[in-house]
Amino acid sequence: MESCDPVDTPMVEKSKLDEDLQGKAVDLTHYRGMVGTLMYLISSRPNLGLWYSKDYAIALIAFADADHAGCQDTRRNTSGSMQLLGDRLVSWS
Repeated sequence: MESCDPVDTPMVEKSKLDEDLQGKAVDLTHYRGMVGTLMYLISSRPNLGLWYSKDYAIALIAFADADHAGCQDTRRNTSGSMQLLGDRLVSWS
């Protein structure tokens, strides 16, 4: 945290996401099938994973954000994070 620049408000406060009541419904079966297929490919085919040369300087960088009661509709907490290994995304939520 020593190398970070402090800011009062990192995001625009009035830029909250609202529930899309008119939006198109998502087919959960199709979505879960795609995610499952990707998880299977990553675990069964290690050659599809990350590749770094031996001269590459690897640094793990992580970003996280949380907002207490940030959802305008349910007043639930909203949060997210991402982890980069070098310049490649390895995890997000």
